[in-house]
Amino acid sequence: MTFSPRGRAALALAVSTAVLGFACGSSSSSSSSGGNTTPTFTEVYTNVIVRDGKCATTACHAPGSESIGQFLDMSTQANAYKNLVGVKAGGSSGIATSLCSSSGLTRVVPGSPSKSLLYLKISESAPPCGVEMPDYCPRLEPCLSAADQAEVEAWIMGGAMND
Repeated sequence: MTFSPRGRAALALAVSTAVLGFACGSSSSSSSSGGNTTPTFTEVYTNVIVRDGKCATTACHAPGSESIGQFLDMSTQANAYKNLVGVKAGGSSGIATSLCSSSGLTRVVPGSPSKSLLYLKISESAPPCGVEMPDYCPRLEPCLSAADQAEVEAWIMGGAMND
């Protein structure tokens, strides 16, 4: 099996995190099956969506962003969850939304990162519609760290629950 440089980095991070977690006895949010951790939506919202102004900014996914064609309000945790899970891609103007509204894709499909537009847009440099998110990042490296991507992926895979 061969891994891309990005895949190798993600695998190395996952292994180191698992080893450190085991060695330090960490158990942030363990699921009931065998000690696997599934991030809560609070963790995803705090660590990925709002940290460092990544997503829920006035220019991107906050109230008022409709003027630039963005129709995904993530200004509060409740709005983000309500507008992500089980919701078809929407919008009628702007580069990212106009290309995705006709795609038929769902923003978050619980249990299926590969069918979730959110995950595809943060993990692929050429997502199936729109642009890689966050859109402002330099194109020389992934927009979100492998750890951020893995956290979103694990949350979706775990059922995308609203803790």
